[in-house]
Amino acid sequence: MDGVMFTLHWPAGTPTMAEAAQHLRLSESDLDRSFGVQLIDPARNDFTVLCRSSACGSARPKDSGTEGPFSNPGISTFGPIR
Repeated sequence: MDGVMFTLHWPAGTPTMAEAAQHLRLSESDLDRSFGVQLIDPARNDFTVLCRSSACGSARPKDSGTEGPFSNPGISTFGPIR
């Protein structure tokens, strides 16, 4: 999915896709299910989700602990694969 990322600070446990979408005030279909909800900072209990670019403008996070949108650049090799 082409999209942007949001970082969610979650108070306890791991948010489900439905909870993450509800927190961003988006529909669950606006988030990339194959990417899921990824833990990025265990010390702060921060997670990231990937959102469709066309939907990210309507995201209205429920609290100030949410950051984004951030770009999601492609990752590739720097030279020939050995």
